[in-house]
Amino acid sequence: MLEPGAENIDRLRALVAEWGATRPDGSPIPVESIADGNTIHLATPHGALDLLPERAVPLSFAELMDRADVRRVDGVEAPICSLGDLVALKRIAGRERDLADLSELEAAHGELPDSRDTLSDG
Repeated sequence: MLEPGAENIDRLRALVAEWGATRPDGSPIPVESIADGNTIHLATPHGALDLLPERAVPLSFAELMDRADVRRVDGVEAPICSLGDLVALKRIAGRERDLADLSELEAAHGELPDSRDTLSDG
């Protein structure tokens, strides 16, 4: 999830350029499509990345950040969504790819957290 704000949009645009990120089909990402309120799907050298606007899910950016695990990625501290929140977001989206991801997560982690627990915590 991308926290709203012009400064974050500028950071994301710079990161897209630095990574040479594209749309999932390999086509360029129009700069104007990277804007507050837009869902953004990226193909990056680090894998696929979906950025959801805060209004699209019943979890706020602050809630996700409170439960995030911070790791270093390319020398930069990056908050990583908790497993419970990831499961909740995948179940909310419900796309075919998200359902496949949930199966893979279950194979890797065992029984997945109930996303209702995550949603009721907020």
